[in-house]
Amino acid sequence: MSTINYSDAYLVNNTDGKYFRCDTVKVASGNAGGRLFSVKPTTDAVLPNGIFGFIGEYVDAEIRELTTPTTALIKSKLPVLIHNPEINYWEISKAQGALGMYRNRKGQVLRAFPLVELDEISLSSDYFDMTGKTGDIAKDDIFVLQPNLVAGTQLKYSATTPTATDAKCYFKVTKVYNSFIPSFIDGTGTRFPNAYKMIDVELVLA
Repeated sequence: MSTINYSDAYLVNNTDGKYFRCDTVKVASGNAGGRLFSVKPTTDAVLPNGIFGFIGEYVDAEIRELTTPTTALIKSKLPVLIHNPEINYWEISKAQGALGMYRNRKGQVLRAFPLVELDEISLSSDYFDMTGKTGDIAKDDIFVLQPNLVAGTQLKYSATTPTATDAKCYFKVTKVYNSFIPSFIDGTGTRFPNAYKMIDVELVLA
């Protein structure tokens, strides 16, 4: 029998300025009695929480495949959300513990939340592909899952509501807000740390 260690993760240098923070704010499967899956990606890549995929076949008695979204899967099935517990045992500095710095190792077994209609997820703004969007992200904007496993390109802006022939579901923005309120002042009188945008989206059936 396999040993599943969901806390086997590490922190990477945030050199690209992307946080990739994901909070499962209103996800039914995360509540008491909800069903979660243990999955292993078929793609060998470092993945942040907040990635969407699809459940595949068993790779052993406890673990299923996490398959990369394809056009066919997007049209026919609801995705799962990857979200391992963000536990950091490396306490070199407080900055290392920031939400969004967490990354899952290549080949790691992941925890997957099956999604249902009206589930809500909170994601930092760097998850969203704004191609075709004029202005900032706003309430009621629509994003459609894309056939890849890359954070920042999976959720693409759509000017129109997709039909059931385009996708099984889409994500609608319900709230846009700052991650926190800057609460410190540095030697120059500037307030810090800088807040980043968080976006709440709900899953809507097409």
